[in-house]
Amino acid sequence: MSSMEHAGKLLMSFGLTEIESRVYLQLLRQNPATGYQVAQAIGKPAANVYNALKNLEMKSAALLQDESRKQYSPVPVRNFFQFQERNFKIRKNQIEALLSGFENNKEDEKVYSIKSVEQVLDRCHAMFSSARKVILIDAFPAIVDALVLRDEFNKKPKADVYLKAYTHVTLDHVQVSVDARGDAVLHDYPGQWLKVSIDGAEFLLAFLAKDLSQVYQAIWSQSNFLSLIVYQGIWSEMLLDQRGKNSEHNAWEGPEGYKPSHKYSLPGYIKLLDQFGEAKIKGKRQ
Repeated sequence: MSSMEHAGKLLMSFGLTEIESRVYLQLLRQNPATGYQVAQAIGKPAANVYNALKNLEMKSAALLQDESRKQYSPVPVRNFFQFQERNFKIRKNQIEALLSGFENNKEDEKVYSIKSVEQVLDRCHAMFSSARKVILIDAFPAIVDALVLRDEFNKKPKADVYLKAYTHVTLDHVQVSVDARGDAVLHDYPGQWLKVSIDGAEFLLAFLAKDLSQVYQAIWSQSNFLSLIVYQGIWSEMLLDQRGKNSEHNAWEGPEGYKPSHKYSLPGYIKLLDQFGEAKIKGKRQ
């Protein structure tokens, strides 16, 4: 697929039809142009192209430059996306206002399947944004790179962030523990693996294709019981990694700069006791 074909498919995700995206791309190459000239260039009937041009005018993607000659020019790409962004915000605010009374934000214990890579990364963003105490991440290199590209680690989060990585990486606001078996693990395990736990109250597990082209399996849940198990699993592996690097290190204290997990008064643990336990944690609620 050429870069222009790829661009055309992406434009369609912004509300343009196939013929509208092709007409817009042709105007970028041939500016100005009549509908007939564009039709000749892309091999489409002139009537269909003129109809697409009218629609592009309505979508702030094209301008009629010369009324007498029916010549059109494309709205610059940057300006087109500025219009798209503004209109998106307007529609977003309208929809939020209309649907706010119907939303049910009650947490549940269900386990949900996630089917797309984009949804996995979006769920990571939502989890990072909502974390209050601690974020634990165990991720293979391609997933770390994808999160970096999405600027997930650029801003200092409210929670402490710990990453178990398999290659050396330095990230702002993140304590990184590199698995000493990194190359062997990457060789032995197919695809790209991801484990995320926040506050011991929510978790995400994902197994993706090596090139991040598809999801083999991924699940997400706010089950306090399951979330605590995932949290303790990631945390324990980080402690063992540090123990392996320094046999004199007290594994229960954890890596340098890491806080022992019991000091967090984890929201997930507190919720679990509130839900099922007879004993209550006193004086630890934040």
